[in-house]
Amino acid sequence: MLRRFSPISGKFEYYLPLKKKILFYAISIASCSFVIVLTLIWMVLSLNARGFTDPDHKLIYFEDISALAAPGGLFDANTFAAQIPNLIHVLITNVFDEAFYRPLAKKMTRFEKHLNPKSF
Repeated sequence: MLRRFSPISGKFEYYLPLKKKILFYAISIASCSFVIVLTLIWMVLSLNARGFTDPDHKLIYFEDISALAAPGGLFDANTFAAQIPNLIHVLITNVFDEAFYRPLAKKMTRFEKHLNPKSF
């Protein structure tokens, strides 16, 4: 961080050059995006395991995983076992948030070197 004289307050203040701010923001976006992509991958797999994906959606449909929710499958909707993917989904999503995304987001916000609580 650099210091400069503020003609408004008549005091020295800390500031970050715009190029450094942009670099810090880009690193934060890349870091947080990685965890968000992992979460999205998990959600797609979870939707498949619960039988909520349509075979027409080739990008997100995984036949082997969706077969688990088919009649006679491990997570057949007509059995109590159908609730297992729901419970796992909730647990894993919360773990991603608490263990990965939230600490990373806080760390990256500090890394961006906001100068006051309002900009934090």
